[in-house]
Amino acid sequence: MKVKKEDDEKELFKLLNEMIKYSFGISLKAVSREKLKNIIDEKELLKVLLQVMDYMENMKGIQDREGLSLKDKIKEIYQKIR
Repeated sequence: MKVKKEDDEKELFKLLNEMIKYSFGISLKAVSREKLKNIIDEKELLKVLLQVMDYMENMKGIQDREGLSLKDKIKEIYQKIR
């Protein structure tokens, strides 16, 4: 899995986006949160995806990002969708 080798957050998000495109046919970069909620039925998966989206959108605010490991969240998402 490429995620284990990657440390750059933008590249990690790109890998996540590819995984979501393959699994659900949508892009996290282009889909609204409401549409995402309609497409993904599993509540826990949706919750983690929204956390990652929030994390990436708040890249400027370091304090908002503490306590969340992007790599761990992507691994968690991978486990839920495979």
